[in-house]
Amino acid sequence: MVRSLLLAFLLAAGSAILIKGVDFTKLPLPCLLPIVDVDPAKYPVPAPWTGEFAKNTRLRQSKRLFEGQIKGSESIAVSRNGTVYLLDGSGYLKVAHGSTRQPLDITIDAQPQAYLGPGRPLGFHLDGDDDLYICNSLLGLTRLPDGARAQQLLANSVPGAAPGSFSPIAYADDLDILLGGDVVFSDASAIPPALGRAGRYDTMRSYVLTVLQGAPSGRLLRWHAGSGETSTLADGLWFPNGVALAADGSFVVVAETVTARILKHWLAGPKAGTTEILVHSLPGYPDGVSRAPDGNFWVALITDHLPVINWSVRSRSVRWALAWLSHFLPVPIKHMGAALKISPEGKVLDLLVDPDAHVIGSITSVVERDGWLYMGSLTNDFIGVLDLSKAS
Repeated sequence: MVRSLLLAFLLAAGSAILIKGVDFTKLPLPCLLPIVDVDPAKYPVPAPWTGEFAKNTRLRQSKRLFEGQIKGSESIAVSRNGTVYLLDGSGYLKVAHGSTRQPLDITIDAQPQAYLGPGRPLGFHLDGDDDLYICNSLLGLTRLPDGARAQQLLANSVPGAAPGSFSPIAYADDLDILLGGDVVFSDASAIPPALGRAGRYDTMRSYVLTVLQGAPSGRLLRWHAGSGETSTLADGLWFPNGVALAADGSFVVVAETVTARILKHWLAGPKAGTTEILVHSLPGYPDGVSRAPDGNFWVALITDHLPVINWSVRSRSVRWALAWLSHFLPVPIKHMGAALKISPEGKVLDLLVDPDAHVIGSITSVVERDGWLYMGSLTNDFIGVLDLSKAS
């Protein structure tokens, strides 16, 4: 498969170069957007799997829960009483009951509690009243009140620069909830996920096109609970993904997936309104982020770096060819699992790895509760749990 992909790529790239009089870089991508040059400051610079990022096999001590009973719950939410909330790739909400101190004994309801489609639910969180806030890649930001079966639409657009104008939220991705009820969430890309061949919204396809188009079109947004308005906190981000609020509410941590960086956006204090790089380079692509009980942060690394993607950002012709080829051939991905713990200052504190996805891989979210990690995935038909006291 890899040889076929490389051969097809070389043929398409060669055609783009040899056919005179045609500037293929001005032709649109499959998403009908033009390819643009990438700012060299945004080039992904992979960190090696050495030193503080040295691989291990500690994540192989994870256990699989609900195997075959849940498909593609990217995130996991745990209520104060230990109820576990899961949202599958089709938008069905499933609930599991038990003790978070003994998660291996938790049982999942056979029937869904609610349908939260259409679209692809991604990141979600519970507030203090157990209302569920969801980033749906098609709908925008929604809320499911505790005990309800119908969700409420909170935000699907942002006011534009011109009076009366607006900008649609194309790819609501992940969120966290402030103490006053405001929600900070990511709008990952101007390229929305489309309905795939399997009948589900293909978020991976949208991600690949976002990389190959080259435009950092992602935004960090804030929904204001008091007014119901949505404002832009930061823009020009290249696929902002996971979002997690600091313990004191002064900043949010954001995973910028394409650049393999972790950002810090200040909400309060003398740096309020500014964004800085917290971790400059990671050995894999970051996805979900959550705050740990000790005030540090867990980062899910969904996969290892893809050399063809990292290399292609330097050439518009190469990206044009790859964009069309990826419509017919899958992007080669090395499946692995990794959960990284960092401090609010960006120091690496811990790393748990399953280097060949022997037990769990393609992790998109990591949530810590009562000494256990809960791990979600876009593709797995289970969730992973790990007893941190035994993850030596």
